[in-house]
Amino acid sequence: MNNFNPNYSVPIVTGFFLWLLFSPVCIQATTNNLGIAEHRINHLNGNFDKQITNSYRQQFFSTTIKLSDVDEWYYEYAISEAKENNWTKVSAITQEIHTTDSISLYIKSLFELDKYDELLQFVDKIPEHKMKQLFDGIIEYYVLSALELAQYDHILVLLESQRDLDRQLTNYWYKRILYTLIKNHDYKAIITLIDVFPDDIYLEGEQNYILGVVNYHKGSYSTARDLLHNIPKEALFYNLAHNYLSLIYYYSEDLESIPNDLQSLSEEVKFNYALTLLKLGKLDDASSIALKLEQAESKNLINLLIAWEMKHYRTAYSLLNDFYSFSPTGHKLTTLIMAETYLFLDNYREAEWLFKHYTSFENADIKYANHALGYCFNSFYRFDNAVYFWNQNLDTHKSHYDSLAAYNLSLLYAKTERYSSANDYFNYFNDKYGLKTNDKVFIESYLTTLLEQQLFLVFKDKFNKLQSILPDKLKLQGMLTLGDYFNNLQQYQKAVNYYQEALHIEHDDNLLLKIERLRFSMGEYKDSEDFIISLIDKYPNSSFNKQLSLDLTKYYISQNKLQQAGNLIDSLLVIQEYPDLMVVDENSAYTDSLVYYKALVQKEAGNLTDAKHLFIELHRNLRTDNLRLSIVQHLDNIFSRTGAQKAITFLNELIEDESRTHIHKDYLILLAQVYENQSLYGEANKIYQLLLEEDENYDYYYYLAINEIRQRNYNKTLNYIEAFKDKTESVNEDIQFLSYLAYYSLDEKEKAVDILLDLYYDYPDSPKRFEFLKNIIEFFIENDYDLFAWYFLYHYYPQATNPEKWILDRYNEQLEPKTAEDSLKVEEVNNFRKTLSKYFIYPIKENNEN
Repeated sequence: MNNFNPNYSVPIVTGFFLWLLFSPVCIQATTNNLGIAEHRINHLNGNFDKQITNSYRQQFFSTTIKLSDVDEWYYEYAISEAKENNWTKVSAITQEIHTTDSISLYIKSLFELDKYDELLQFVDKIPEHKMKQLFDGIIEYYVLSALELAQYDHILVLLESQRDLDRQLTNYWYKRILYTLIKNHDYKAIITLIDVFPDDIYLEGEQNYILGVVNYHKGSYSTARDLLHNIPKEALFYNLAHNYLSLIYYYSEDLESIPNDLQSLSEEVKFNYALTLLKLGKLDDASSIALKLEQAESKNLINLLIAWEMKHYRTAYSLLNDFYSFSPTGHKLTTLIMAETYLFLDNYREAEWLFKHYTSFENADIKYANHALGYCFNSFYRFDNAVYFWNQNLDTHKSHYDSLAAYNLSLLYAKTERYSSANDYFNYFNDKYGLKTNDKVFIESYLTTLLEQQLFLVFKDKFNKLQSILPDKLKLQGMLTLGDYFNNLQQYQKAVNYYQEALHIEHDDNLLLKIERLRFSMGEYKDSEDFIISLIDKYPNSSFNKQLSLDLTKYYISQNKLQQAGNLIDSLLVIQEYPDLMVVDENSAYTDSLVYYKALVQKEAGNLTDAKHLFIELHRNLRTDNLRLSIVQHLDNIFSRTGAQKAITFLNELIEDESRTHIHKDYLILLAQVYENQSLYGEANKIYQLLLEEDENYDYYYYLAINEIRQRNYNKTLNYIEAFKDKTESVNEDIQFLSYLAYYSLDEKEKAVDILLDLYYDYPDSPKRFEFLKNIIEFFIENDYDLFAWYFLYHYYPQATNPEKWILDRYNEQLEPKTAEDSLKVEEVNNFRKTLSKYFIYPIKENNEN
């Protein structure tokens, strides 16, 4: 799986030159040239912290007003909703609370809801004395809202009013606004604002630098060049300005403006010009400038990079030894070049060691190293190591290495057939970056993953959008899969449509036959017997003939034509006597099915003894496991109709004679079910305990618990439930309900109702939910929690059926006199659920749907 390719990622060489141009380089020859690049690029990108420093926050938060008890609850509630990003609720809650923190939170909610105009109007009305306390908490939202609406006068008024309070902070915001606008390419606004912002906010040369960058991006290269040339050499922005100048000379196709006499320029500018030309692929021009460099190390470095760009890896590697008289691995840049050399020469073990060594240097590009290390480990099949390093590059925001990591992890997990994880990473990538429709490997792996995970609806959606670019093999697989999917759902017309599309790709008589059978299922044929027989005649050599025979058998049984079904089965079975009937042959599944239907015919005809013996022999000799459960169910039904004592004796004989584990277990379960049907729950539990010794099927604990509660052994019931939970580390509705019954029967009402509340909220679709509700209401009434009983009644009533509403009305008649004098309204009960829960020992749980 080669994911280091230029079709998807930025080529390593180009990425490397970008890194070299804007990062400090730990080589003595270039330290002076590129040593402050990191600081410069921060200004270039406007990479400022979104949040104001903690020291400023602490300064203003120290003046927070003490909240009243009511407002304190409102504020805490608003904070909890803010953590869940429920900003509409936050806005509604905090709108009427006039304390410092609440106002800040209200303003933030307006910003998060994109109500920028409302936000500006609200802040503009805040009194000046309170504004001093709020400034730090609201300035970011106010400024960004004004920028969104291009209402710059608001910014000017607010910042100017605060300048005397904290000049450093307001100067920071003046400049942050300009760099934000640069980042958003709003150059017109920058030119407007830079004329009205105070002149004393800038560092030396910074104003020229900002205007130079603006004009550069607008394509006004001449103006930009003049501005950037006027930045003093000693200014912070001097080196970064000359990087822009080198780009201006190239993009304006004015390479001739680079002076022929490079001696008049600094070594740094010459070196940067060479790097720029390298980055832009002008290798000959870069080589010409390299000849004019005075420092031998810088000159050799350019030559080294030219060889690297031309993919002359061995030459680049050999130049390292000429370039240094000391170990190349002692320096970040040369370690990286060596690592990449080994990587492209497929020497992954050496590349792995060097990339790990590279990460030990200060300011190393760790994300790039993680990407490369993941590629190394993936290349020599150490997949878990590759996963580890690629996972390090996953980020909450969109980024180049985040996308590469998600891409590589998706393909790796798909390749190693760990489809659940593959699906997670495919979804992560698709949600962030969209489907890579130009990448067939990615698309095919993604669709295969969806099929393996049986996510048919998602597969259908993606397949329908992408099938035009899929290879025929995958397209055919998709058509057949979706046809089978809709066939299983009995949506036959959709299934037929996909099958017919599949026929356009590859003709198949069996597929034609399947379409005919579906049309029969859709009611297009009136006489199924004649239809099936006609298909058998129409496709005499089809492997579907056996299935069609079974179809006809099922049809006869469904129509209670047992004699015809029996005759058909006998005509299809070559050997009629069991156990010889069970002779293994190449059509074992087909033979098993015929014997199964033969036994079913005997059972439906009332010949229970013959049916029982046929089912027993079939169960003992099954070649396929898909009929096993159905056979056991039929045997259980037969035993329930033939007398308990007789069934027990018969099963005990079978158990003694059978040594095969899986069959022995089935007979034991049948015997336990016979005991349970006769209310011999203790005898049934002895069998389940025996089964637990032989088989780690923890469902037996559940069966044991049910039988103990039937015998009113409630403590034993709870013990088995705890054993089930310990072994499976999970609970379900049935287990929880058993716990409730046991605790209630032990008169531990408090524990019982706690479980009941869990059942009510955790299983909203349960058929027992109304029973849960009735028990909850009765408990609250019994313990004088009438308001809570009424609340649950009100909560459930809209979804109740008419019979349920009749019962709830009776409860309401009982509760109404007790709650009539209560001043709380229905809406208040909903809004104050959290408050009410403070006064009740069984807190009412939050439920997202309410």
